[in-house]
This record gives sequence, C-alpha cells and structure tokens, in this order.
Amino acid sequence: MAAGKTMMAEPGKATLQDVARLAGVSPATVSRVLNDPAKVAEGTTARVRHAILETQFVPNAVAVSLAHRRAREGGRAAPVPPGAGKVLPAGASGIVVAENSKTLPIQRAAKPPGVIAVITPALAEEAVAGVVEELAAHAMAALVIPAEREDAGLRRAVDAAMAYSPAGLVLAGLHGDAPVRRRLARAGLPVVEIGDLPGEPIDMAVGCSHRAAGQALARLLAGRGYRSPLLILERTGPSLAWLEGFRADFGARASGPLPHHVVPAGNAYAHGREIVADMLDLADGEQGRADVVACSSDGLALGALTEATSRGLRVPRELAVVGFGDADFAAHTHPRLSTIRLDARAMGQRAARLLLHRLEGGRPRQGPTPRPVDLGFSIVSRDSA
Repeated sequence: MAAGKTMMAEPGKATLQDVARLAGVSPATVSRVLNDPAKVAEGTTARVRHAILETQFVPNAVAVSLAHRRAREGGRAAPVPPGAGKVLPAGASGIVVAENSKTLPIQRAAKPPGVIAVITPALAEEAVAGVVEELAAHAMAALVIPAEREDAGLRRAVDAAMAYSPAGLVLAGLHGDAPVRRRLARAGLPVVEIGDLPGEPIDMAVGCSHRAAGQALARLLAGRGYRSPLLILERTGPSLAWLEGFRADFGARASGPLPHHVVPAGNAYAHGREIVADMLDLADGEQGRADVVACSSDGLALGALTEATSRGLRVPRELAVVGFGDADFAAHTHPRLSTIRLDARAMGQRAARLLLHRLEGGRPRQGPTPRPVDLGFSIVSRDSA
C-alpha cells in the first residue's frame, strides 16, 4: 500500500508490517521509532506516528521493554517508554509499572481482568486516589501514567497506556486534542474523563462544569459589592472555561474589560505573588487597584494572598482573594482562604465504578453515550473574601 493512504484496522489488530506499509518505510524503521526514536529523522518519525494513529496499532509493551533492555545491556543509554508510571496499591492485581519503567508481574484478578490505565497531570492526586481506592476494593489495579497538559505530552502518555492493552482508561484532568479523542473513541475500550465536563465526551465523564463555577463565583462577588476583579488563571482548558463563566456573569456589570492574566501551568504560588506585586506596584492608589483577586487554583491564590499581606494590606477589607479547589492548606492560611470546593476523590471513585460496571457487562461501548455525571461544586466562604 502506498504511503499516505488510510488503512483502518480493528483496534489492537494492526501489525508492525501494516504500519510500515502505510508510512512507506521498513518494519525495522517502525521498530526504531518505537524503541529509539532519537536515531530516526523527524519527518520519518512523524509519518510512522501518523500511521500508528491511523491503524490503531498497539505496540507490545513486553517487546518494547526487551528492546530497551538490550540497548542498555549493549552499553548505551536507551530511552524509557514515554509516560511510564506506576500502579497503586502494590497489593492490587494486574501489572505494576514502577517509575523507572521496570515491570513487576503480580497476581492477576480473575474478574474483571486486566488493568485500568489512569492518565493524569501532577495536580490531580485526589481524583487519582479515588480511582485507585475503588479499583483496589474490586481487586483491580491502576496503571498511573503522568502526562503533561500539552497535546504532545498527552499523545505520548496514551501511546504508553495502550502498549499495556488496558481494560479501560481514565483521563483525569485532561481532555486532549481531536486526534487523541478520535483515537480513544475508536479504540473499543471504556473511557472515563474526570474534571471539567466536556461538551462531547469520548465515552463517559464525571466532574462538574468549571464554567458554571466561574459564573457562580462572579455572582457571589458582585453580590458582596466587589466591582474591580483581577483574574489569574493557568493555561488549561478547565481554567479557560472558568474564565468564560466569570466573564459571562460579571462582564455585564463591569464598566470595561475584566483584567486577567493567563500563566503557564506550574509554579502557581510564584505566579500569584508576581502578578499581584505588579498590580500593586502599578496601581495609582486605591483607584487603580483591584478590590478582589479571583484565581483558578488555590496555589495561585496562596501566592496572591501572601503578597497582599506582606505589603501590609488588610485582607479582605483592602484586597480580597479567592481560590479554586479547596486544597488542604486553604483552611489554614491567615486569613483562611475562600475557595471553590470540588470533591475530586468522589469523582475518581465514581469514575472507577462506571468502568467496573462496563467491564462486568454493563452498557456496551457501541451504545448511546451516557449522560455525563455532574457532581457539582460548592463555594467555601472563609475569611479572605
């Protein structure tokens, strides 16, 4: 078959030779892309990865592991499988994949079989804990694969997950671009998304509407008399949805555009401090200063709160601060942080139950997409706003 022609295969049935034919390369080149991509030209690697996506080829994780072992024994460093994670708890059934990517076989449950892959950024610990706890109660293991939030990082994590032929997959706090979503929709395995509820779920979804949370916060702050909010958010889909909701409600009350700062994910505390410091340095007295800082995470809010109090501002009288997430520290700051609470652990537990029901013979994957499960949110009013 000529390169560039689409050749769909049943999920998991495509072979290395199928990928090679579609990409217009040799099977050996496909193997090198999987095992040692640094030695393959970028253009060739891109063609092979596209062919893998189109054919839904699932590389054998054991073969990949052996290839890396041979490379190590040959005296040179070999890259570990991208996104290699770990399975928790250690006593559960399935396959344990340690952080150094070594595989440790342990007793496998008779029913339901297999392992559930959980792909997550670093900030979704509570949701992941809920998934792991619920699966462990049913003798199932969770392969936890860390993933960056950008699309390329998620694609690598999906590749790593599919290499272990999981019985199901959880996306915790991630949605992915259209190619990833199409690939998972075609994969034939149950998928649950946790977090901000998507408009069109891949399969199943559990969480809440971050847009609705933004709207609710805007109504609350406006009702308390705040008129000049400053918004700080991380560059993620849920945070942008939160911003849209806040704007939709508060924007009609504002005299002009609502000032906001979008920061990269990570280093939230430092970003929060820096942005509030800049705002205070540039303000012309109280007239040029925000009266409330609303943040898309408690980490950002903690930085904002710290900067405000270090400047001697009375919170919330001179500057109020609100976070998102109700992190463990939120009730112990001074003053105590007002925030939006999500029951992330309950979301993870519910996601696991949906997967278990499907694996035990519930609604088939080909049926109508079930309605997303909205577990809602609550605004926790403490001392900072």
